[in-house]
Amino acid sequence: MTLKRKRPMIKKTTVEQDRQRVMRMDSLYTLDERHRPDHPMHGLYTGLHQETLVAEKWMEKLEGMEHLLPSRISEL
Repeated sequence: MTLKRKRPMIKKTTVEQDRQRVMRMDSLYTLDERHRPDHPMHGLYTGLHQETLVAEKWMEKLEGMEHLLPSRISEL
């Protein structure tokens, strides 16, 4: 009796999609300053995507509320 294994639900991606994903993660890595040796997460991509989701959520909530932010923050 032969058991058939179900294939995992993995999306097939193209080389271009993989390239775009790598470029995005590298950009986020640099934006978070993880390229600096003194950063506590230097050399790690762990949690980077999650941090980005949280930041994007806050940016959406703060959109149009720039007048409430200190001037030096709104310059970023």
